[in-house]
Amino acid sequence: MAALAVPIMALVAEIHAVRAPTGDTESELFYEASRVRRGLELFVDPVAGALDDGPFPVRIFQMYTPLWPTMVSVLPARHAVPIAHVAGWCAWFVGVPLLGVLVGRRNGMHALTVACSVTGCLPLAGWAFKGSPDPIAAFVAGAGLAIALLAGRLTAPAAVLLVTACALKPNVAGIALGVFALTAVEIVRGRAGRGALRATVAAALAGVAYLGWFMHTSRGAWLGHILHTTANGISLVQWGRYAADRLIILGAPHLALGVLAWRTAEPEDRSARLAAAALVSSTACAMFMMGKEGAAQNYWLEPTFALVLCLGLRGPGLFERARGKLRSALSVAGHVAPWIFVAWCAFALARFRVEQVEASTRRDRLAAWLDERGWRDRCRIGQPWTEFALTGRVTWAPWQILMANRRGTFALDPLERDITSPSSSCLVLPTWPSGSAVLFDGTALTPIVAANYRTVATVAGFRIWVRETP
Repeated sequence: MAALAVPIMALVAEIHAVRAPTGDTESELFYEASRVRRGLELFVDPVAGALDDGPFPVRIFQMYTPLWPTMVSVLPARHAVPIAHVAGWCAWFVGVPLLGVLVGRRNGMHALTVACSVTGCLPLAGWAFKGSPDPIAAFVAGAGLAIALLAGRLTAPAAVLLVTACALKPNVAGIALGVFALTAVEIVRGRAGRGALRATVAAALAGVAYLGWFMHTSRGAWLGHILHTTANGISLVQWGRYAADRLIILGAPHLALGVLAWRTAEPEDRSARLAAAALVSSTACAMFMMGKEGAAQNYWLEPTFALVLCLGLRGPGLFERARGKLRSALSVAGHVAPWIFVAWCAFALARFRVEQVEASTRRDRLAAWLDERGWRDRCRIGQPWTEFALTGRVTWAPWQILMANRRGTFALDPLERDITSPSSSCLVLPTWPSGSAVLFDGTALTPIVAANYRTVATVAGFRIWVRETP
């Protein structure tokens, strides 16, 4: 019954594969890819700005390494969005069951059932449609782990894939940490052969190659950009708020099964120990990162790959050593959970579809209103999602700027200059809570906007500000 989740998701994939980006982050990624495609500088100085794409200076912090924008830039501009959507969908809805069945060849049906149940979990499945590197990086890490499990040890190809996953998305490092840590322990104890040393050397060479390319491509700026956008600090308050609605479904099962897999693994069964180490380490990393401002469900894609591979490898026998009551509880949960996932998934996907249609309608109404007045090209649109849809560019990255400003690493003076510049005569901001709206609410920019602009209309959830005539 759990397999019903996959057809439901497949239908949604068909609907969304031909649509525009579905959020601010995805819009920024596709804009970055377009800059690479056109030969423009990818890592610009947000303080100085880059006047190479339209009338307004581009002030954005890159959130990821150059690898994903460069990969997307190879695709034709007209088809980049649908192809990236399909790639993400395949990485999740095909990659998870495929790797699970390959690793669990003796437990094929069990592995397929587990994979179908997991892929239908909406907080994870939603990331398969965003055109981001998250599902691709998680699949690459899962493929590296699968190769290691089939070989019973860390191999050079597996090591290179694990490093590549980190290069695609730096936070996808949990599986690599577990596998490399266990391999290092075996090397120290003299239990690893020459294959482990070759794998370690291969990983080091791959890491050096990626770092060298990143430094060359970005002229040394990539790490600073990533730290500005992702080093948002970790707090117990934030962790507790995220834990309330995420860890119960995503964290606790992963950790419980990881600990069970580790405790029941035979010392001589190296594949089982590798799978358990990867699951525990990736889950621990994701749980730790839940305390970071801006953390989301995408951090759980990697642990879920590890979960499916671990359960596929061990099969139903994983629970044979569990005590009677625990075994009964796990059996009941295994029969009930797929039904819950399918029902939840169907309801939530319908709601998600409605929200996307409403957002597209709002943007169309805004575009028509601006075009009637000839304002589209001279308006500063503060929301990346809407700006990319209407103009094909992203000049501000409000969320990243706001986070950097709160940490005291980026002053808002450049944005003040943009707002007061003679070339800026119109400002468009969403009225609902978002990074762009918060950036102008209760910050140093609030009085600047009030002193230089006046509200003339509210269109489809967007407030239109025009420059006061001197």
